[in-house]
Amino acid sequence: MLQVSLVVYRQNWTPEVQPKTVPAAVFSEERARIHVTALDKGIGDRQVSTPGLAEATAYLLRQAHAIQEIAKSRTDIVVEVRKETVAGAVGMTFTDINFTNAYRGLDCVVFTITPVDPKAAATKGLLIISHHDSAVCSTGAADDASQVGIMLEAARVIVSRDSAPVGPLVFLWTGGEEPISPAAHGWQSSSDIYPTLGAFINLEAMGGGGLPIVFQHTGAWTLEAWAKGAPYPLGCRVAQDVFDLGIIPADSDYRMFSARHYGHLPGVDVAFIVDSSAYHTYSDTTERIRAGVMQEMGENLLGGISMFTSYLAEHPIEAADPAEVQERAVYFDVLDPVEAADPAEVQECAVYFDVLTLHLVPLAVAVSLPVLAPTSYSPGLGHAYLALFAAALRSLLSIVLAVATPVLFGAARTMLT
Repeated sequence: MLQVSLVVYRQNWTPEVQPKTVPAAVFSEERARIHVTALDKGIGDRQVSTPGLAEATAYLLRQAHAIQEIAKSRTDIVVEVRKETVAGAVGMTFTDINFTNAYRGLDCVVFTITPVDPKAAATKGLLIISHHDSAVCSTGAADDASQVGIMLEAARVIVSRDSAPVGPLVFLWTGGEEPISPAAHGWQSSSDIYPTLGAFINLEAMGGGGLPIVFQHTGAWTLEAWAKGAPYPLGCRVAQDVFDLGIIPADSDYRMFSARHYGHLPGVDVAFIVDSSAYHTYSDTTERIRAGVMQEMGENLLGGISMFTSYLAEHPIEAADPAEVQERAVYFDVLDPVEAADPAEVQECAVYFDVLTLHLVPLAVAVSLPVLAPTSYSPGLGHAYLALFAAALRSLLSIVLAVATPVLFGAARTMLT
């Protein structure tokens, strides 16, 4: 009961929301929410090829230039803003369907912060990504205007701080993620910035309830950096295992930059996962984004940026080593604030203990129950095990139906509307 209470408490806990009146060098959810409201309420639908997406791009450019103005008095950093329009095609497999995703005229907004110090400027850069388009039948407040606002506020915080980052930072807002990430593919295929990068952090949302977890990663060191840098790290390898099975009809820009897929970079995919019933619907509104969750993600992002850039500066060879990039990790959080992140190949004992404790022991108890606690109404041991097997099948069926039923209803709703 205590463990359940702690889990529920952690799921509902968020850091204190910082008002827009706090100092410029402090992340403020209130300031970040202004951008969410502008995209969700002021513009609305932002699907690819709609006027709303062009308005959102223009809005981002205005905000990025405003942050650039703040940095003009700085002599230790150089801030640049540009719009890059991409076109191309990519062969893909999505939910076991092979197809070619062709695209043109997709706009990406790029905001770069480069240290003037030659050594720091020569370091491989860190890419931070979100998308400003929205899904069909949604104005996308959480997905992904919340992350757009978080990135704008994080960029403003960084240029307002006294010290320069230890390496180049690239903030990228892609204008076409919902049609299975064509804008991200076009940018990484054509931008002259991409070859200068060493890692990435992708920000996503499946709901406005928060609980930002790491649900995909490339390179074990990225998880260690996130766990050390983010003040409230959350994540579990199970999420990545389920996602890798391909049974979830969803994707993100992570795929286009990850060395495990179409890119060559190590990185993490971090997303809100609570309140996903509003995902890709008009219920995904600013009001539905729970207070505090953007503050949590913003503080995590700034901490993650600090550790990622430090690792890229201090361990450039290891960060780019193909073996290191392909190395995967076993990771989990312990009710926060601790997150373990360890290379899978050196964690045989930890994995064995985890599996033994969480799986084999309960299984052994269940199998031994007919012997250890026989009932007077059971006609025999064979009948008891048959009943146990039947109960296990019913439980498995209930789990499958619990996942499949809402998925099928959601797919039907999408097709019919």
